[in-house]
Amino acid sequence: GLPHVIVRFYTVGSVRAARAFERPSSAEFLIDPWDPEHYDRLVDALPRRPLAVVHRWTESTDGEASSPRHRGFDSLVLAARQLGRRGQPVDWLVVTRSAHEVVGSERVEPLGALVAGPCRVIPYEYEGHRCRSVDLAADDDLDLEVAILLRELVSRDAHPVVAYRSGHRWCPGHAPLVTPGPEAARTAVPDGARCLVTGGTSGVGLALAEALSRVPGARVALLARTPLPARD
Repeated sequence: GLPHVIVRFYTVGSVRAARAFERPSSAEFLIDPWDPEHYDRLVDALPRRPLAVVHRWTESTDGEASSPRHRGFDSLVLAARQLGRRGQPVDWLVVTRSAHEVVGSERVEPLGALVAGPCRVIPYEYEGHRCRSVDLAADDDLDLEVAILLRELVSRDAHPVVAYRSGHRWCPGHAPLVTPGPEAARTAVPDGARCLVTGGTSGVGLALAEALSRVPGARVALLARTPLPARD
């Protein structure tokens, strides 16, 4: 199957979580996800500096080899630190499963949120590093996952966060929020209302009391420990 972490340096290597540092073959490594020295030894042992890293430890089930926090947050931070010190650009692809609510029917896995912070910070900490989060559906099979990751590896899309659901690619966006104007806001308070404003002799309370005083027939009482300001 696809290794938990794929390092692309013209050939493909894999890094898996374990208790001790081992190198079973020239392109396969075992490391303790919580040991900074293992990442240093790993980077030094690579035959070439990696051009891209696919990090899948957040969705991994390595049993007792490490905790979810070590596989997710710690491993990503420590690996980025070691590669960042070498000064070579790296394209990071951090894979999660159901970390985001996209279509409303998925069961969100909160452990995916562990890598959100490092994904955003790594490009600012290390020059030339690009870090993208790819969230897969919980029921995506291996063949579909491989196809998605290969597509994302060669993509130059600038979106830092993408999610795949039922073969569709989703990216977060922003839209302006239209808020009601002053006239619409005042309709929430009926005419002739009786209003008590605590802390109403200064700051926000005073501004609120002033707005309420413009409601037709409203009576406004102020309750505060400080006196009213001087009349202008």
